[in-house]
Amino acid sequence: MTPPRPPLHLIDQASPQAYPAALALIARRREPTLLLGGTPLSRAAEAAGLTEQVKPVRVAAGSARWGVFALRQALRDVEPGRELHAWSLNCLAALKNLRRTSATVVHLLALPGPDELKTILRLDRPTLRWRVLGASLRILLVARGFPAYRVVLETLPTPEEA
Repeated sequence: MTPPRPPLHLIDQASPQAYPAALALIARRREPTLLLGGTPLSRAAEAAGLTEQVKPVRVAAGSARWGVFALRQALRDVEPGRELHAWSLNCLAALKNLRRTSATVVHLLALPGPDELKTILRLDRPTLRWRVLGASLRILLVARGFPAYRVVLETLPTPEEA
C-alpha cells in the first residue's frame, strides 16, 4: 500500500495571512505549497524559509479568487481527495468554485471582521476542518454553530523557529 500523499498548501498574495509568521508555519511543515500571486509573495516565502516543494502560480491581483483558471491548471495533476490546506478565504472560495473542498483544512490566524465572518459562514461545508490561532477565534466559530471537533487550535512558530 502506498503511503498517503502529504497535504498541499495554498496561500495567495492578497491574503492578510500572507505574512512572515504564516509563511514560516507552512515552511516548518516541509510540505508542498502553491504560492498564488507574484514575485512579492515568492520573495516573502523565500525570506521565511519556504523554499522546498514550492510552486509559484501567477494569478490576477495576487488573489486566488481571481485566479481560478490558473489554480485549475495547477491542480490538474493533484488527485481528487488529496488534503488541501487553504490559507485564505480567497483560496477557499476558489477551491469551492472548482469543487475541490472535500478534504480541505482552512487556516485562520486572525479574528474575522463582520463581512469575513459572513463569508466564512457562507463557504463552510461539513467536510471542512478549521485550524485557528487563539481560543477566542475557536470560541467565536463554535458559538456560530461550527462543531467543536472541526475547529482546532493552530500554533505559530516562535521567533527562533520562524
